[in-house]
Amino acid sequence: MAGHGHGFQIPFDTTERFVVPSRLRLISFVLMALGVVGIVLGFMMGGDGENSMARGWLNLMVNNVFFLYLALTGTFFIAFNYMANAGWSAGIKRIPEAMGAYIPVAGVSILVILAVMLLGNFDPIYHWAHEGITDPNSPHFDEVIAKKSAYLNLPFFFARIAIAFAAWTFFWSHLRKLSVQEDEIGGLRPFKHMRTASAIYTVVFAVTFCMVVWDIVMSIDTHWFSTIFVFYNFTTMLVSGISTIMVILVLLQRAGYMKGANSSHLHDLGKMMFGFSIFWTYQWLSQFLLYWYANIPEESVYYAERIYSSIRPYFWINLIVNFVLPLLIFMTRESKRNHTTIIPVAIIILCGHWLDIFLMFEVGIMGESLQIGIPEVLTLAGYAGLFTFVVSRALAKVNLYPAKHPYLREFAFHDI
Repeated sequence: MAGHGHGFQIPFDTTERFVVPSRLRLISFVLMALGVVGIVLGFMMGGDGENSMARGWLNLMVNNVFFLYLALTGTFFIAFNYMANAGWSAGIKRIPEAMGAYIPVAGVSILVILAVMLLGNFDPIYHWAHEGITDPNSPHFDEVIAKKSAYLNLPFFFARIAIAFAAWTFFWSHLRKLSVQEDEIGGLRPFKHMRTASAIYTVVFAVTFCMVVWDIVMSIDTHWFSTIFVFYNFTTMLVSGISTIMVILVLLQRAGYMKGANSSHLHDLGKMMFGFSIFWTYQWLSQFLLYWYANIPEESVYYAERIYSSIRPYFWINLIVNFVLPLLIFMTRESKRNHTTIIPVAIIILCGHWLDIFLMFEVGIMGESLQIGIPEVLTLAGYAGLFTFVVSRALAKVNLYPAKHPYLREFAFHDI
């Protein structure tokens, strides 16, 4: 059982260090180059008319949000494990730490894209920001949006997003610094500081994550509102991010690293992937049923647009990929401990939740003209390359194991 290893020597090299293979760097650069091509194609193949650039902006925002969610999971994973005094995850925390390194990259990218799009009058996404929308004398006046203008206005919008990213970057950097200090000086002091900082971060994250989801995702459909949309996105974030931790861990093991993580650690991560997939479905169904039987027009329109249109097949594919497949494949104990099963399920979950975020954006922007083609695939590949490059560099900067973590021995002898 976990913790029964006291008095025994840790059976792996705690000074193990990851070296970024030149092949991985090359793959990252190739993917980023393909991503640039995909972005250009997205703007070129958007069609005619005033929304001809919508496809390009849509692809940029979808992938920015998706990979931001992966990065945010990294820091949140560390925080809730420190608050829970969890020992089983101590030896793999360098992976989520490295994922958090993408947060400032995502912040700069999103703020630049929003600034160019909104301030340059190229915006096909945020209807509430269009000229004259809150002016009663304008032919474009919208009474519902006008009532929300105290919150939905450009200065406050940019301020909220900038504050959120500044807070996330600060806490990721601070937790990373404390983690490195723990390796240098040992003892319980850095651990206690990490736990305190994690508790503060969790409160800050709860507020800022709500703001960013409301601003970047939910305000696309300005007339629509939901009381559980943030929780829905939070679950999407967690299940996608934990799947990413699992993929990185397994790939490191296949490359000869992280042999200290055994099948029990994989099992625990697998249980989280399975559990949050079920919880995501609970959120999905709760929101769906509430709108269905309440039948309030401004609420039910969100699902009506997705069910009674050409989007319908993607709507049900989203449910099948994110719930049915993980449920059927990942239900057994052995499936969560087997590399052969883990990677396909993790990739299914990641693809499914990318589609989920795509559907959150797409319908509110382009209506029924859903397009998932070469621009979308290449743009996704480009962001995957950028994420891989940033995370692999961060992973290589410190030892793979936190050698002086007080729970590393519990991690080493974890057995379930």
